[in-house]
Amino acid sequence: MQWVVNVTARAGLLRVANIAARTAVLAFVGLITFTSSWPAHTPHRGAQVTLQVVAFTVSAVLMAAWAAVDFLPKLRPRCVPWILGTIALVSGAAAATKTGGNFSGLALIAAISAGSADSLVVGWVVAGLGVLGFESLALPWGTDIWGLIGYPGTLLAGLLLGLNRRDHRLRAEQSAVLLSKADQLREERTRRRKRPWSDEASTALVTRLERTWRISPG
Repeated sequence: MQWVVNVTARAGLLRVANIAARTAVLAFVGLITFTSSWPAHTPHRGAQVTLQVVAFTVSAVLMAAWAAVDFLPKLRPRCVPWILGTIALVSGAAAATKTGGNFSGLALIAAISAGSADSLVVGWVVAGLGVLGFESLALPWGTDIWGLIGYPGTLLAGLLLGLNRRDHRLRAEQSAVLLSKADQLREERTRRRKRPWSDEASTALVTRLERTWRISPG
């Protein structure tokens, strides 16, 4: 059916758009990571720089794997939750560094995507890993109270946005199923309406032929 083709085409375009958006965010995070200047007398500066480089490298590799898995429906449900959880964890840890606030964008993407997953557990686990990665380093490094509260709040907002997307997707899928069933029922009714008329026409034709044969001479 034409509407099925249209839905499939839109899903493909949306998948490509999502990959492009994730790539743009990753590029922005990389630009800030490798060009930003560090404040003087930053404690544990070497460790923080190393953490940012490792977090960005891991996130870039996982983003590439995520993009590839998006085109493999059989692997997507099993692989994507692990990818999102790892991105949220390492990005949360990097966001706790002195100049790592830009990594919150990657963790936010992970939270939104996890909230859109079929399982509600995946969303909460991924968001929890992001908060754990951040708080475990932000507390020892003396992050202020607004950062300690604001980062979990950001991930929670992303999770809620993902849950809303999930609800919208499930409703759209249910509507598609109902529409398909309605089309099938309409076709079945059409076939049933045609059958009686065909049978009646055949019966009338046979009766007419019988009468013609009886009254014909010889």
